[in-house]
Amino acid sequence: MGCCHRNPEARAYILDCASRATVGISNIFLGYAILKYAAKAAGCEEVRNLRPSRKWGESAMLRPRAQVGKEICGKRLPGGLRASSLLTVMLTVGYVAVALCLPLVGALVDSTPHRRRVGLYTSYVLIAIQALEMGISEATWEAMAALQVAAQVAYLLHLVPHFAYIPELTRDETDLASIQATALGSGYGASFFMILCIVGAGGGASDAARVGQGLSAFALAATLPYAWHVLNADRPALRKRTPGTPLVVAGFARLRTTAAKTRTEYPQLWRFILGLSCWEASTSAFLGLLPTYLAVFVQMTANQIASTLGVALVFTIAGAFASKRLTAASNPKAVVIGALTFLALVAFAVPLVVAGPKQKGALYAFGACIGFGNGVAYPAQRVLFTLLIPGGCEAEMWGIYSFAGAVLVWVPPLVFTLINELAGMRFALWSLCVLYAAGIPRGAAVDLDKARADVASTLGARHYDHQDGAVLPPPNTNGAARTAPEAEPTRVEA
Repeated sequence: MGCCHRNPEARAYILDCASRATVGISNIFLGYAILKYAAKAAGCEEVRNLRPSRKWGESAMLRPRAQVGKEICGKRLPGGLRASSLLTVMLTVGYVAVALCLPLVGALVDSTPHRRRVGLYTSYVLIAIQALEMGISEATWEAMAALQVAAQVAYLLHLVPHFAYIPELTRDETDLASIQATALGSGYGASFFMILCIVGAGGGASDAARVGQGLSAFALAATLPYAWHVLNADRPALRKRTPGTPLVVAGFARLRTTAAKTRTEYPQLWRFILGLSCWEASTSAFLGLLPTYLAVFVQMTANQIASTLGVALVFTIAGAFASKRLTAASNPKAVVIGALTFLALVAFAVPLVVAGPKQKGALYAFGACIGFGNGVAYPAQRVLFTLLIPGGCEAEMWGIYSFAGAVLVWVPPLVFTLINELAGMRFALWSLCVLYAAGIPRGAAVDLDKARADVASTLGARHYDHQDGAVLPPPNTNGAARTAPEAEPTRVEA
C-alpha cells in the first residue's frame, strides 16, 4: 500500500503524516536548545569535569570535581520563572490558543468549500516556521520560543482539514486500519531517519536543533504542497451559515449545538470524546515535556536524547504495524484501551525507577515501551473514531476530535509547572497520570455494537471520492487540484 495506494487522497494522507512527524522530532531538539539558552540567561553556568591537578604552591589536595550535565539548573529567568519551566509554559499558552481557534477553523472547513485551502495554507505556515527556526542562537532564542508557540498552533489547526479526509478514504474498515498503520509507520520511519542524520552530524545542542529544523522544513516542502495542491480534492460546504453571522460566532455556536446533539443522539461517540479529551491531554503533554525532563532532571546530552528517541521510534514503527494485526484480530476499541492502559502504567513507573541521572539508562527501556504503546494506540484510535461518527459531517466531527484532543492539553503542563516550581520535577510526571485515570474508563464504556447501529442510517451521506473503490482520474496536468464529484446536498442550518 503506502505511497502507491490507488486512491490519491490516501497517498496525500500518508505523505502528510510522514513529513509532519518530523516536526515533533525537530521540536524536541529545538526545545532542548531553547532550554540551554534559557538556563544561561538565568545565570546557570556550564560546568565541565575537571581533572585532579596541583598548581605550584598549592597543597596536594585534589581540586573539586564537578559533575557533568549541570547546564540546566533551578535558577530563575528575569521574569521570575524557572528556566526549567519555560517549555511547559510555552505548551500551556499554545494549547489554550488552539482551543480558542479550533471552532473558527472547524466552521471555516465545514461552512465554506475551503477545506483543501485551509490544509494548504497551514502547510505553508509550518514550512516557513520550521525554516525560520534554523536561526536558533543565543541572540534569537526568545524569538524562537515565540515561534514555537505559533508552530504549535499551526500544526494542530492543520490537523482539522487533514483529519476530515480520513472517513472518505475507504469504506473498508480493514483497509482503513492498513492506511493508518502505513501512514503512521511512514512518519515514524522518517523521524528515525532524521535522528540518524542529527546524530551523524554531531555538534552541540544548537547544531542538532538547526539540523533537525532544516530536515523537517525540507521534508514538509517536498511533500505537503504536492499533497494539498495535487492529490487532495476540493469539498463542498457541508452546511450554510445564517446570512450575516460572523464565522467565529457560527463556529462556537455550531460547537455547542454539535456537543448537545452528540450527547443525546450518539452517546457512544460522546463517551469516546470525553475519554479522548483526557487521555490525549496526558499523552501529548508527556511527549511535549520530554525535552525538559531529559535535559533537566536526567541531564542527558543531545546525543543521548537522540539515542533514546531512536529506540522509541523503532518500537513505535513496530507498534504501528502491530496495531493493524491487533485491530483485525479483535476490535479497535480493545486495542486503544489496552494500549492506553499500558502507557499509563509506564508513565506512573518512570518516576519510581528513575531517581536522577544515575538511572538514565533505564529510560532506553521506557522509551521502547512508550514508543510501542503510542504506535499501537494512534492508528486504532483513528479507526475507532471513524466508526463512531455519523456520515455527512466528517469535517465537523474531526474538528471535534481535534478540539477534544486539545481542549485539556494545557492542564498537565500547567500542573507540571506548578509542581516543578514548588517541589521539583521528579514526581511532577505523576500529574500526567491523573487524566489517564479519568479518560480510560470513559473509553472502555463505549459499546461498539450500539455505536455502529447509531450511525448506520447516516452512512449513505458520507462522501467518497472513489466510490466502491474505483480508481480516481489523474490530477490535472496544470497542477491544480481535482474538483470532487457531485457532492451530497448541502444542509442548511437554521
